[in-house]
Amino acid sequence: MASPLRRLALLLVLGTSAAASASELPALIAEPPAARPGECWTTVLVPPVLERRSESVLKTPATVRLEPVPARYEWVEETVVKPAGEIDLLVEPAVYETREEQVLVSPARTVEKRIPPRYRYEEVKVPVQQGTTLRPNAGSEALCVVEAPVAWRIERRRVLVEPARVEALEQPARYKTVVHKTKIKDAVTRRVQRGERRITRRVKQLVEPASTREVPVPAVYETVETLVQVQPPRSEWRAVLCGTNADREQVRQLQAALAREGFDPGPVDGALGRQTQEALLAYQQARGLAPLGFTRETLDRLGIAPPG
Repeated sequence: MASPLRRLALLLVLGTSAAASASELPALIAEPPAARPGECWTTVLVPPVLERRSESVLKTPATVRLEPVPARYEWVEETVVKPAGEIDLLVEPAVYETREEQVLVSPARTVEKRIPPRYRYEEVKVPVQQGTTLRPNAGSEALCVVEAPVAWRIERRRVLVEPARVEALEQPARYKTVVHKTKIKDAVTRRVQRGERRITRRVKQLVEPASTREVPVPAVYETVETLVQVQPPRSEWRAVLCGTNADREQVRQLQAALAREGFDPGPVDGALGRQTQEALLAYQQARGLAPLGFTRETLDRLGIAPPG
């Protein structure tokens, strides 16, 4: 059991956690494990450990649905006896005669067809230069008259093969067939008395009447994710930096680290002032750390070696 003086020292070290009620005092003053002289410790509330689990939950229970079944019929043949004496109206349709006639559409005629002339092309050799020319005589200044060679060119000429002419063409007459329908006998309606007779006819007969049937509807489930607590919250001791186990160099390192992280600790002078403590609290809240002073967890996150 810790002495009353040691209990009081622990409460002074705890800082903000020392505001616990008197009923919680026995739990707070229990000695930390493996505590050594000169160390500072505080209690930290460790949150519960939650685990996300998937669970199949019934959304709609299984039911039975009534489904209508239509009636079923089939076609059957039945023989019906009709008694004698029935009067039937017998209609004799009109009689028509059909004949075809050829009708002139256009008479025969003679038309003239002009046939153009036909030509063919020939290549003709035509002279372009002939006669004499003067040439100097070798060994003298005299000029000699000599025959000049003939130059030719090839011309392509069109030659008539067959002149244009007119031919007479006979076009035959054109006819179309016209159908004439002539009535030769009018329609007649006669009353006829029939004797007894049997008639076979097809009728639709009920085979199975309409009914209902039960159709099972399966249950519907849905997957629900829930958070299950696998470890309850607890309190545990954590080592902290305080005036008894930290020198000015360690506090200066802490202030420099807070300044690098963007939290102003005031002058980097190694003194644990109010501005340094406020900067530390803001850093812990921003990083999700327990706001319990200069804990080892905070020092590790800032990259500061714990006191030896």
